[in-house]
Amino acid sequence: MPPEILLRPYARADAAATRRVFLEDERLAREAEAAELTSDVSIIARPFFERAGFAVVGEQHPALAGVALMSFRMRLRPA
Repeated sequence: MPPEILLRPYARADAAATRRVFLEDERLAREAEAAELTSDVSIIARPFFERAGFAVVGEQHPALAGVALMSFRMRLRPA
């Protein structure tokens, strides 16, 4: 996995577990001196990522079984 992009699914029902996973990803990104973290985020997960400091860089409309969905490309530049 390239150090500038870390991706991990955040579709967990347990918000505390999701937060722990995110914090670990952020720590790994800092250790690797990654320029940014990116994620393709569902409309439901968007508020979590925004609270974590991610910014929307694009809206996406993937199709699944002929149904158009909405997701967001989000980016965080670690401090």
